[in-house]
This record gives sequence, C-alpha cells and structure tokens, in this order.
Amino acid sequence: MKKLFLSLAALCLTGSAIAQTTILPYASTWKYLDNGSNPGTAWRASSFTDAAWKSGKGQLGYGDGDETTVVSYGSSSSAKYITTYFRSSFTVSNPAVFANYQINTKRDDGIVVYINGSEVWRDNMPSGTIAYTTLSSTNCSDDGAGVETTTLSLSNSHIVSGSNSIAVEIHQTAASSSDISFDLQLLGLPAAPVVTLPRPDHIVVVMMENHSYNEIVGNASAPFINSLITGNNSANFTQSFGLTHPSQPNYLMLYSGSNQGVTDDGNPSFPFTTPNLGAQLIAKGFTFKGYSETMPSAGYTGSSSGKYARKHSPWVFWQGASSNAIPSASNQPFTAYPQNNFTTLPTVSFIIPNLDHDIHDGTVAQGDTWVNTNLSAYITWARTNNSLFILTFDEDDHSQNNQITTIFVGPMAKKGQYANTINHYNLLRTLEDMYGLPYAGNAASSSPIRNCWTTSPARLGEDNGENAVAEMELSPNPVNAELSIEANLTAADEIELSVISELGFKVDYVYKGTRTAGLQQFTYNASSLPAGIYYLMLKGEKNNKTVRFIKE
Repeated sequence: MKKLFLSLAALCLTGSAIAQTTILPYASTWKYLDNGSNPGTAWRASSFTDAAWKSGKGQLGYGDGDETTVVSYGSSSSAKYITTYFRSSFTVSNPAVFANYQINTKRDDGIVVYINGSEVWRDNMPSGTIAYTTLSSTNCSDDGAGVETTTLSLSNSHIVSGSNSIAVEIHQTAASSSDISFDLQLLGLPAAPVVTLPRPDHIVVVMMENHSYNEIVGNASAPFINSLITGNNSANFTQSFGLTHPSQPNYLMLYSGSNQGVTDDGNPSFPFTTPNLGAQLIAKGFTFKGYSETMPSAGYTGSSSGKYARKHSPWVFWQGASSNAIPSASNQPFTAYPQNNFTTLPTVSFIIPNLDHDIHDGTVAQGDTWVNTNLSAYITWARTNNSLFILTFDEDDHSQNNQITTIFVGPMAKKGQYANTINHYNLLRTLEDMYGLPYAGNAASSSPIRNCWTTSPARLGEDNGENAVAEMELSPNPVNAELSIEANLTAADEIELSVISELGFKVDYVYKGTRTAGLQQFTYNASSLPAGIYYLMLKGEKNNKTVRFIKE
C-alpha cells in the first residue's frame, strides 16, 4: 500500500509562512463502522447518532502493522468489506478568523470527505453517486514511497461557529485488497491580514505646481526631493497622475473628491457646502489646518495677495459654509506653522508654498531649496514619531500626460518604487481611510493606496516592554461592537492605549493620558474595524502590555 498524504485548501501569503491552527489533530478519536453494512446517506449528517459505532484513535486500518486501531475487514480475506466509515467532530469558535482549512490525510485506497453533511472532497473515486459497494478508481501501490499533494479551496460556508461534524468513507479498490489506512488532520489557515492602513499621528501634505514626473525625478536641480526618493521609509509612485488641467480643479479634487463645478483658474462663487477632507476630520474629532505661504492673515478669503493665490488653497472655499464648514482658524498663513514643536501640528496639514516656491513661477531649484529649508526638520522628526510626509504636484506642464511626482516619507512607508496608477482621488481616499472618515465625492469609488506600507515599529506579543502590567483583560473576545478593557497598572503612568493591526499598523487610539496605579477600565467601540485579528497595545514609561483580540 502507498499511504497518500494530501493537503487541501492551502492558502499562502506571499513571502511569509502561514500560522496554522490545528483544529483536529492526527491520532484523534474517531467513531467507525466496519461491519460491511450499508449506512445509506444519513451517516454523513451532523445530526446522525453514532453512539452504536466503535471508537478508536488514528491511525485506523489493517494490514500494515502501523495502525493504532485495527478495524475489521470481515470473515474472508478474499472478500473484504469494500467501505469503512469514520466520523468525528471539531469546534471552531469563529470561522471568520480562517480564510481556508487544510486537510492532511493518510488513506488507502479511495476517500470521500463530508463536513456538516456536505461533500467537500473526493479522491481516487469515480464521479457520481457513491454507494457502499463502490470501488476506488485505482489501487494505491504497496511500496509506501510516495507523497501526493492536492489542494482544494474550502470556504467558510461549510463551517459553522461551534461544533462541526466530519465524516469520511474509505473505499477499497478490490475485495481482495491487502490493507486500508486512515488518519486525518484538519488545520485552520488564517485570513490574509486585511491591509488596514496605518494611522499616523500627523500628516503633512505639500502641494507643488505644474511640473511633470521627469522634470523632478532625476533632476540635479532638485537634490533634496530626489534624496527623499532614495532615502529610507520613502515610497515613490512612478505612475501618479493629476486629474485635469488647469491647477484649481486638481486642488479641489484632492481636497473634496470633486471639482465642485470649477474647470478653470477663475474666481468661483463660494462657500461650497459639500463634504471635504477638513470638515470630515473635524467632525470625527481630529484636527485640520491649511498653511499658505504669503497669505496675509488667518482666515483670509481674498483671491490673491502678492505671491499667494487662493486657487491653490482649496479649504478656503468652505470657510463660513452653512454645512461642512471650515473654521477660519483652520485657514492659516505659513508663519503659523509650528517649526519648533511638531507635536502641536494638527492631525492633517496641507502646506502650500507661494507661487515662487511651489515652482509655478519659480525654478525647480527654488522649490527644492524651499522644501529642504522649511520642511526637512519635520520629515526627520516624522520618521521616528509615527508621522507621515506627502509631497505631490497638482498637474504636469502638458508634457507627460499629466504624470506627476508623489512621494510618501514616514516610518510606515515601505521603501520602494511603486508602479500602481494613482491620482488625487486615490490619495484622498487613503487619507479618509486612515482616519475612518466618510468618503467625499469620487473618493467613494476610488481605491486607497495599500501597497506601500510596512509594519510599524510596535512590538507585538503578550508583553512589549520590561515592566509589563500585571493583567490586561478584554471582553468579549471575539468582539463585534463594544470592547471592555481592564488593565491593572503597576504604577501611575502616562499611557497610550492603541489598536494595532495584524500587520503592525497603528489603526486607532483608545486612550491617551495619565492614570493612577491599580485597576483601570476603558471601553472601545470596535464596530468600524474590518473583521480580523488585532492587538490592543498599552504603552507607557512604567507599564507595557499587548493583548490579542478578534474582530468579528
């Protein structure tokens, strides 16, 4: 006999091993029917009562001498029972945790497997109805020298939360066959991690003007910008595009998902009342400011002042609106930008250089020098402070099909060149998804940028520091909506309680502040998290702990 080792439903994550969960191990206890009778089809069902069947541990069979449980083939060695039947059960508390299931089985000769009454796989058996007298298609040779792998996608529709039944029938190729063998292992393969976007503490978006990709990337007149492309934690998008010409509608599209009916660089009637990024952030409890160089004062709504042009500062068009309004305090001159204390930056900032420094009127060298002089300190700080810098352009100069330079720099950005096509709507959608915002305009039908993120520096596990809290308990776990958290702090501490994705991204905050020693209680509304595996990480000077939880 040749014992065939078969793997079903193998699902791989590119470049990494799968962390498998053993649901039903080899050498489990099986009920079995080995009297040659015809059980019909009822025996496959979860509701079937198998109390009268015999019981034994795998490996089960006869004829090879390596069986843990020897089953009967009847009274005649030349007229053995064709089929032997096996049943067991397994428990899966939350099927959503697994993307697929892998069955490893040792069998001779033919096999049919049922889960909860439904056939999920057959091998070395004819098609059509299987009866208790059906012979396997071929004989498995007795040399014992082969390993065969078969893959099958087994969906969660076959698995229920709680107890599940598994039923297997093993068929001989002939009544005179010398042996049978059976054992089975069931593994759960985790769902591929949802690429939950990181949530930076701060994002600074800088918009430059009217230059194509090839006029910036590789240009010796832009040494600082090009150093960002080649530096660590920098993602350069080689197929990034503006959406239209001229400038003003591109700014509006990036900021609000629509050109708001504006197709030129003129002076539209405003305020607009439609959804926009700044208003979305403020409504969700985050903060937003736009900083415009050479703008004469906070809250200024005029169309121009020296080298300042309102057409490049889109949030101004929502200032004073009856809905989705931007407060005048969010419309700031660049002189208000906190050069020396980046922790005071809003959640998301837009920075608009003046017409010389955004390269609209000035040279590439002028723009590059301005970015270096005014923003390099933030970029350096962002790399070690969970923050992100984004440099992009509104449009090209009609020379390269509106292809523009877009660069991300921050600890969550994976260094590389990315050739996926993106535009202003994709960038807006990414910013909205990072903070769990509703979608403005065409961002709703655009995809976020997911392929450029690396894991965060957060150390995941049961304990992420030298001084772990005595306990941190989460309930319920798995959770669907509200998660209750109890943490026993060893000492008073300034703590941060964050939600970390399976890939290591910080995706949400639960609490940030000072707590005393002893039992502390928190609640977190997890309803907006996609289903998957997450970690709740408590981090402080004196208390550290990380606990895994599942979102259903």
